[in-house]
Amino acid sequence: MLSGLTQAARNARIACLDNALAMVVEPVLAAMAEIAPGAGIAIRTHDEGTLAALRSGELDFGIFPAVNLPSDFESTTLLETSYVQIVRAGHPLEALAGRPEALEALKDFRRIQIVVHPDTDPTAGGMPGPAKIPLSAGETILWTESWLGAVTLLERSDFVLAVPWRTAARLGRSMALTAVAPIPDAPPLRPALVWHTHRSGDPAFVWLRSLFLSHVERGPDVPHFGRIVPGS
Repeated sequence: MLSGLTQAARNARIACLDNALAMVVEPVLAAMAEIAPGAGIAIRTHDEGTLAALRSGELDFGIFPAVNLPSDFESTTLLETSYVQIVRAGHPLEALAGRPEALEALKDFRRIQIVVHPDTDPTAGGMPGPAKIPLSAGETILWTESWLGAVTLLERSDFVLAVPWRTAARLGRSMALTAVAPIPDAPPLRPALVWHTHRSGDPAFVWLRSLFLSHVERGPDVPHFGRIVPGS
């Protein structure tokens, strides 16, 4: 089953947003390097053209919430994770982490806003949403499509950023971050591995799908509020 990947040194071409690298792609890389040293993964940014590229064969997989997929696509959900609002460790809000008054106190600090072109989610509470940027900045100091870049900007500022808990926990291994509060009533993020039906029977990609399912930590996450430490 591995021959299609190992003998041809085949790349799996995947469309995703950059926070999926930390949440979903990173856990499978070590296993792939050991089991299929001739294989690789090529990442392209997920956008409005992803489904067309999957349909044409230009892409092999997408990683994004499988909502309202056309009937000629298949998917499997990889994990479920809630959104949390994070700040740098040592931020003035750190003492309020996890307390009810944190939500009100967050209003005193400007935030970084993730804009995501393919999504139609509202941006209430700082959740990622469509790239419709108002003329008046208001509470937002920066709009960006880069999740990982946004997190690095927190390290030397008092800004606030909403991210999935799984992203925060992964990045908290190497950055000093604090989870302050949830986003009230925000639905969880459920990223899925998505592919066109013409890939379903390809043995190499059946194996790759199984690699994601066996190495990505599955099931819902329970966020922990306060300073994020490795292993949290």
